[in-house]
Amino acid sequence: MGSNSVEDMIEASSGVHFSGFHMDGLESKNIEKPTTSPGAENVHKQPFIIDAFDTEKLLDSIENLRHDRAVDIPNYDFKSYKSNAYPARRVNPSDVIILEGILIFHDPRVRELMNMKIFVDTDADVRLARRIRRDTVDKGRDIGAVLDQYSKFVKPAFDDFILPTKKYADIIIPRGGDNHVAIDLIVQHIRTKLGQHDLCKIYPNLYVIQSTFQIRGMHTLIRDSLTTKHDFVFYSDRLIRLVVEHGLGHLPFTEKQVITPTGSVYTGVDFCKRLCGVSVIR
Repeated sequence: MGSNSVEDMIEASSGVHFSGFHMDGLESKNIEKPTTSPGAENVHKQPFIIDAFDTEKLLDSIENLRHDRAVDIPNYDFKSYKSNAYPARRVNPSDVIILEGILIFHDPRVRELMNMKIFVDTDADVRLARRIRRDTVDKGRDIGAVLDQYSKFVKPAFDDFILPTKKYADIIIPRGGDNHVAIDLIVQHIRTKLGQHDLCKIYPNLYVIQSTFQIRGMHTLIRDSLTTKHDFVFYSDRLIRLVVEHGLGHLPFTEKQVITPTGSVYTGVDFCKRLCGVSVIR
C-alpha cells in the first residue's frame, strides 16, 4: 500500500482513533535529517504512537466524586480534535454516578469501582443510522467519509474490542432505550439501594427494621435519663420482641394448614427441613 493511500485512510478516520506526527512534510523546511548507514534506508520506520485515553484522569475523577469532591471534565471538540476547545464541565458529587462509554469495561481498575455494570445491546443497523445522523448533523462530516470510517474502523473495532467486554456486564439491555421494562427494573433497584441503611450496603445479608413513630418513641424513652426503671424494662422488652419477630420472618418457612381441636382450619407456617438461624446485633 502506498504512502498516499495510508495518509488518505488516516485522514478519513476520526481523530480519536489515530494520533501521530507526519514526518514527510518536514523536508521542505530545510530540517537536517540524521545520518544513517547505507543499509538503513530499507529498514521499516516505526511510527511514534500516542495513547488516546486518559484513564488515570478518569480514575482520579471517580475517586474525587466518591469522596464528595467536585471535578472538572474536559469537553472534547470532534471538529477540531481538541479537548480544550471549550470550558471544562463542572461535575458535582451525587448519590448516583453514571460512567458512560463504549470502552468503559475495558480497564479492570474502572470495573472494580462500579456497583452495577450495564451493557446496552443495540442492533447494528440502529447504531449505524444513529452514527450517520450524529456525524453529519452535529459534527458536519461528509456521509461518504462517515460510511468509509464505519466500515474500515468502527465496525471492526466494535467486534474486536467492545463486544468482548459484554461478558463483564451484570445486566444486558436489548433494544437499548426502547426497553422500558428493563429500565424501570434498574431504576427501582437503584432506588432500593439508595434507601438502604449504610451497613446494608456493606453487608448484603444484614436487614434493618424500618423506623416508625412507635419505634422512634420507644428509642426516645429508653434514652431518657428520667425514664423509670419499670418503663425502661417495658419498652426495651418491646423493642427486643420486634427485633426477634422481624428476624424470625427471614427464616425459611413453608405454608402449612392444621385443624384445631375445635375443627377449625388454621393456616400457618412450618420450618423448612434444613439448619437456619438468625443473629441479633445491637
